[in-house]
Amino acid sequence: MISVSGLQIESTLAINNWVDDMKFSPLVSEFESEEQAASYDHWLKDKVAQHLEESTQVVAHDQVMADLEYIVATAEAKRKSA
Repeated sequence: MISVSGLQIESTLAINNWVDDMKFSPLVSEFESEEQAASYDHWLKDKVAQHLEESTQVVAHDQVMADLEYIVATAEAKRKSA
């Protein structure tokens, strides 16, 4: 027998059932009305479309990490010299 969040669990099957019970129901909405859900969907789709249309330059991960390392090294050097 094991204890999970204060519950005594007898077997792996019981744990699986317990976890399954914690899943959110697809029939329950976070919104109080269909209008609120539709409004949010519209807002979200607009935001995604705006970001997809932006012509910002994509920066490679390696470049971002190199820039960050430079910023950290510079800050550490300033802190040590102060």
